[in-house]
Amino acid sequence: MVFAQEVDLEFGEYLDDDFDSRKLTCALLRNILLRHGFEIKGCEKRDELFSMFENKVKPNARDYQETLRNSRRSSKGIENVGS
Repeated sequence: MVFAQEVDLEFGEYLDDDFDSRKLTCALLRNILLRHGFEIKGCEKRDELFSMFENKVKPNARDYQETLRNSRRSSKGIENVGS
């Protein structure tokens, strides 16, 4: 039996090379895809969501991680931080 993996979406740990994305639930896959700007109809099966994650999010993981490193939360919202 595969159990859902606890994931910290805020810090993008699902983008790490050693992250086992096969254990992501449908809800987490949808959430991740929406966070990255992909349209979700809501009727996709888990295999479709997983395929979208593997083909659209994972190949751009380094770019997404860089964006996360260069942003921070504040009372004003999320701000870009200069390098």
